[in-house]
Amino acid sequence: MGYLRLMLALYVVFSHAGGIFIPFFNHSVLPVFNFGGRNAVGLFFMISGFYMSLILTDKYKNSLKTFYTNRALRIFPTYWLVLILGVFFIGSDYTNIINILKTTTTGANFYYLFSNIFIFGSDAAYLVSAHGDMGLHWDPFGVSPSHNGFSFLAIPTVFTIAIELMFYAVAPFLVRNIKLTIGVLFGAIIYHMVIISTNNVNIAFQYHLLPASFLYFTLGILAHKMYLNKDFKLTKTFYLLFAIIATSFMLIQPLLPNLFVFLFPFVLPYLFEITKHNKVDRFIGDLSYPLYIVHYSVVKYCWAHQVPLEKLGLIVTGVSLAISILILVAFERPIERFRAKRALRIKPIVP
Repeated sequence: MGYLRLMLALYVVFSHAGGIFIPFFNHSVLPVFNFGGRNAVGLFFMISGFYMSLILTDKYKNSLKTFYTNRALRIFPTYWLVLILGVFFIGSDYTNIINILKTTTTGANFYYLFSNIFIFGSDAAYLVSAHGDMGLHWDPFGVSPSHNGFSFLAIPTVFTIAIELMFYAVAPFLVRNIKLTIGVLFGAIIYHMVIISTNNVNIAFQYHLLPASFLYFTLGILAHKMYLNKDFKLTKTFYLLFAIIATSFMLIQPLLPNLFVFLFPFVLPYLFEITKHNKVDRFIGDLSYPLYIVHYSVVKYCWAHQVPLEKLGLIVTGVSLAISILILVAFERPIERFRAKRALRIKPIVP
């Protein structure tokens, strides 16, 4: 499943780099189809639900403390490294953010400083703005033309990582209770129904809030539960549940096409099964996180140096991949070995 994860990360890159055009014969170009960054994130969330269920059922079954700390070691060091690199390579962008924040309130300054350093709360940056003495106020992205909240994030795409971190916090409770998982799934479906019925179908409420994303996370968890049940049988109870969920999907409007969201979880177990022992696929998949984190800084650097739009996609993709490989090999691999040793020290519970 590693190659799929890399492809999804690349779709996010393509979205922010204005597409990608490969030079072709006779001075023509071959455009690369863009699945859409937001669609890619939705599938990422489903894969995340699958993997969190996998490792919580096996590796971290007996130690939530190690699970939480190892997740933090997976997320924060690379993020902080990219932030530090940004000071050297796109420092003027950071300076602009600071200068604008000086014109608003102390509370807004503290909020954006905290969100930029610790990630938590960066999702809410797409729901609020900070205008002068007004400080933080409700002003959702995609709804209000005056929204400026996300512009105070050094890495604007980090809001999805904030959503991931909140999911990690509750994942152990969902994974251990299938009824709770199904209940949260129906809660997410109802949430999307409410969005439609109240005429609030927009990016802010469909994409930047955790309740909307629970639709994807819980489907990923259920996909893993299905993977564990090798002798799966279609019982009457399951068929009834399947029919209710399938019918519910006709009444909601997520960012991804409804049928795509519904069918992808049935594919996940097979993708995992055929790739789980492939080290090359694992390496390729591990590039997805540093690529996702670093690419927006590369885009900003190219903007600052006025890279032509027709070349932007290829340059951003190539440079971001090169930096991601360096980060993975020289920085993340040693941390990964440390995380693996910590996981091995978890003592099994003797019945």
